Formats: sequence, structure tokens, C-alpha cells
Amino acid sequence: MKSAIRSCYTLFLLTTSVAFSQSMTGTAQNTGSAAAGPGMASMNADPTTEANLQKMETELSQANAAHDTAPFTKYLDDDIVAVGPGWKASGKAAVLEGVKSGACTVTNPTLSGFSYKWISPDVVLVSYMENYTSTCKGKTAPAAEHDNSLWQRKNGTWVAVFHQATADVPTAMASGN
Repeated sequence: MKSAIRSCYTLFLLTTSVAFSQSMTGTAQNTGSAAAGPGMASMNADPTTEANLQKMETELSQANAAHDTAPFTKYLDDDIVAVGPGWKASGKAAVLEGVKSGACTVTNPTLSGFSYKWISPDVVLVSYMENYTSTCKGKTAPAAEHDNSLWQRKNGTWVAVFHQATADVPTAMASGN
């Protein structure tokens, strides 16, 4: 039940933030096409920035598997909010502690299906799928999740200000088989 409430709360926050940003601009948001309205040209997709954000997400995933906090120290905003199935961390210190003391072992993380939603010239929502093998309390199982990170450019540097992970429900479970 708590997990369902957290998921609903996370979805509410993401929806509200996107709706708020759209109401603030008064024009259609960029979807990566060159058809943005007047004054929106700087919100068009920037392939170089998107490639760098994908590289940083991949580095964070690999660092998480290795319990290495260095990339998290480098790429996370001090006030990040990170939520996922069964966990919530507010602030960089809580995320770093979670990375160091992970109760489960993660191996073979792979990220795919990256998409980018430019909220403003300095804010990008990055969405992707992560697959990995998880070992918890001696039990090993494949796992998958849908991840979203909100990246913001601050003082010329991109930092993650929000991260949300939702466990992927296997097709057999979703269909009731």
C-alpha cells in the first residue's frame, strides 16, 4: 500500500511540474522537433547535451552497481529528491548513504530507450529503461525499472535535481497469468 501511495505521489509531482512549466511558458513545449514557437528555439533538442546526459546516467548506474559514490557526488544536486519502489531519499547525503550501504547487489546494468523532454533551455527530463540482475538476501533475479531524471543546468553544469524509478511489472503478472 505504501509503495502504491508513493508511486501515485511521484506521478502527481511529475505531472504537476510539467503542467506548471507549460503554463509558465504559454506556448507548446518542445518535443525535439524544430517546430517550436517564437522565442522557443533554444529549447530544441541539443544532441550533444542529450548524449552527455545519457553518458552521465550510464555512469551513475554503473557506479550504483559498484557502490561507488564519486559520480553521485559529482552529478547530483545537494537537494535532490530520489524516489523508487520502497525507498525515498531527500538530499545528496541520503542518496550517497544508500549507494554505499546497498542491501542488494546489482550486476549487469543496461540502460536503453532514452528519451528527452526539454522543459526549458536549462531543464531536461530524461526517461529510460534499466535492466539488471539483483541479488537480495541470497536470491538472484532479473529486474527492470522505468527511470526518470530531471536534470538542471546550474552555473553551466548539469546536475540531477530529481530521480524516480518505477519497477517494471512482468507481462505475465500484469495479464494475470
